[in-house]
Amino acid sequence: EATRAREAEAMRAREAEVRAEMDRAKAEAAEARAEVERARVEAKNERARAEAAAREEKAAAVAREQAAAEDRARVERAAAEKRRADDAAARAETEAKLRAEAEAKAQRDAAAADRAERARAEAEQQAR
Repeated sequence: EATRAREAEAMRAREAEVRAEMDRAKAEAAEARAEVERARVEAKNERARAEAAAREEKAAAVAREQAAAEDRARVERAAAEKRRADDAAARAETEAKLRAEAEAKAQRDAAAADRAERARAEAEQQAR
């Protein structure tokens, strides 16, 4: 009877050890699953952060390119304006030269006409 009681007690002790070992294994498995889930969530968050950073960099690059395009357009407009001003200045200079030449020719023509008139009057005077 005492042997059977000892054997039954030993059996219960072994069952308790097995249950404790199973409980520990279940706890370790649950901890491993939680660790896997934490890693998955962290990877998802890191991916979201990387995607946001990439979107921000792309937006910054687009803004930089737009600013550069606006700068190029400003430079082109300024160059076109300078060309127009240079052309207008050249036209004004040419017109001023032509006017000066026309005035000089008119003065020469007037002087020649005046000389011709004086010569005619002198010839008429001598004819009398």
